[in-house]
Amino acid sequence: MATKAPALASGTAVRFALLALLAQGEAHGYELKLRFERSTGGLWPLNVGQVYDALRRLERDGLVIPAPEADDDRRPYALTRAGRSMADEWLAASTSSGAPPRDELAIKLLVGHAAGSGAFADLVQHHRESSMARLQVLARRKTDVAEDGPEVWLVDLLMLRAQADVRWLDLIEARAERAQGGAG
Repeated sequence: MATKAPALASGTAVRFALLALLAQGEAHGYELKLRFERSTGGLWPLNVGQVYDALRRLERDGLVIPAPEADDDRRPYALTRAGRSMADEWLAASTSSGAPPRDELAIKLLVGHAAGSGAFADLVQHHRESSMARLQVLARRKTDVAEDGPEVWLVDLLMLRAQADVRWLDLIEARAERAQGGAG
């Protein structure tokens, strides 16, 4: 049975990812930033300020503790028992539970259609072209990464999502044309 994803107040995937990365051992914020970026193949860069803000919140929530002898600039953090437990729960939890994430493309098109944008077909075409351009960038990136491993896995995921966006755009364009033809 899949467990529900654990929640932190205003929790984000980045905070949970930092907890999971701290399971590898103590690290200061910049080292965690580098670990995160290495583990995601550099496709999702983090701002170091975001990392330190997340660490302060995790410390406040009792999930990490700073090393007492360190200076503030290179202060390593370690997981507490609660932090390790939370990291383990997050890694094991199903990502399909709860409300679906808000999709910016879907929101733009649904709102654009509801607003009666006369250029709905142009809006769909613009986003189809953007998705196709994203696919081309990812295909080039895929030739530069190891044949198998975490970075290519992420590139594959992003390519499949871009392909799904194109297919969805084709589908809604056809449905909108059918609805418009039936209304005329």
